Amino acid sequence: PIVLNKFFHWPVAVVMNLFDLTELLFQATFSPITKTVCGIIMLFTTTFIMNRILTFGHTSYQVLLISTQYEAIRNLLIHDLDKGLTLLKVETGYHLDDSKALLSVVNQKDLHSLRSGVYAIDPHAFMIVSKVTEVRGENFTDWTKINRTERFLNS
Repeated sequence: PIVLNKFFHWPVAVVMNLFDLTELLFQATFSPITKTVCGIIMLFTTTFIMNRILTFGHTSYQVLLISTQYEAIRNLLIHDLDKGLTLLKVETGYHLDDSKALLSVVNQKDLHSLRSGVYAIDPHAFMIVSKVTEVRGENFTDWTKINRTERFLNS
């Protein structure tokens, strides 16, 4: 699975699950049901642990912020946390006010600083935090890795 990930960028956990599932299906033909069930439980346990280990330290969070104090929060992101962001024009649903939303991606260690900074600026800010599995672009994973693999597959 690690070799297939290196050359084809197939997720390690998915390939490993397919290998293990194939083995469990083969085992189910001649083993007692209790051993097969134990194998399935082990499969899910190892998958969960592998996903945690492989993504440890690489977790990123997408943050969407809507606030009337968007300029101060923008300065917090750019100057204090050294993060990029995108401003989105939005219209609030309740009051139908025109405003701007801030969209940024931060790592786990900066998330707490962002939360406390936003709360200090605007305690009524609306914030959505989502875990993201892949981020590509400037200051994140380089696109050239994907381009090399695509050229390899197309040749």
